[in-house]
Amino acid sequence: MSDHFTGTPATGKTDPQFVAGLLSATLTARKIPAIVALAWDGPQLAVYTVALGLGSLPEQVEALAGALALAADAESCRVARDAGHLLLELAKSIRDRRPLRAARLDHLTAPTQK
Repeated sequence: MSDHFTGTPATGKTDPQFVAGLLSATLTARKIPAIVALAWDGPQLAVYTVALGLGSLPEQVEALAGALALAADAESCRVARDAGHLLLELAKSIRDRRPLRAARLDHLTAPTQK
């Protein structure tokens, strides 16, 4: 067992830098050296970049997706690989989500239509 304890943030709007610290502490508690930083804070998702330490395997972080979601007080966590680092896509809780209006959707292009 680790000497470090992590927990979920208090209810209400949470500072993204605080959540990055919780994610980093969760990885450190599992002996995974990493630097976690906010990459994008959208209306439905918060995306964090993870730079792994030397010798750390991405599979270790992928296996912790559930624990990372709990630490960030998120419904789910998806781990994606992108150009030498990992992305943690955390679905925001219902109280923190902002609606994405249809007018904004018209400007988006589906990847298959490019």
